[in-house]
Amino acid sequence: MLQVLNYPCTLNCPSVKIMDIGVSETSQDFQLTAIDLFSLQEVNLMRLPTSCSSSLLMVVVKALFRLVENAEFFTLSFKAFERISSIERLEFQQNRWKSIVLYPWCNCESCLEVIIKLIRSSVKMEELKIYAGQSLGECELLCSELSTCVMPLLKTVTIHENHGYEKWCKNW
Repeated sequence: MLQVLNYPCTLNCPSVKIMDIGVSETSQDFQLTAIDLFSLQEVNLMRLPTSCSSSLLMVVVKALFRLVENAEFFTLSFKAFERISSIERLEFQQNRWKSIVLYPWCNCESCLEVIIKLIRSSVKMEELKIYAGQSLGECELLCSELSTCVMPLLKTVTIHENHGYEKWCKNW
C-alpha cells in the first residue's frame, strides 16, 4: 500500500502491477511524483484525508488521478468516494481505465455527479461496476448518460445495490 505522508515522495516502480493508495490525514504538503509506473495495471484508491480543506483535497485528487491515468483497472472505495463527492467543481481529465469499480456512499446528487464525471473522462472503459450500499434509485439517469457518451468499447454496466441485489442497467 502506498501511504502518502507529509513530505515529497517519488515513485520509481517499473514492475509494480497493483497499487493500493491511502493518503494520510497529516498530508498537508502533498508532493508525489511518478517516474516510472509503466507496468501499473490496477489501482485501488482506498482513503483520502478527512480533515483537510476542500482546495487541498482537490489538489490531492487531481495529482493522484494524473498518477494513475494509464492503469487498466480503477477502484474507488467507499471512504475515498465520500471525500471526492464533497469537492465542488471537480473535473477529471481523460484516463485509459478499461474497468471501473465504484463504491458510492449514498444516493445523493453529488455521488451521481462524480459517477457521471468519471464516466465522461473514461473513454476506453469497457466495464463499469457500481456497488451501492443504498439504492441509487432507478438507473435511467446513468443509462441516459451512458447512451449520450461516445463509448464504443463499453460492454457492461452493472449496479449492485443494497448488499448483493444486482441490477443490470444495460448490457451491450
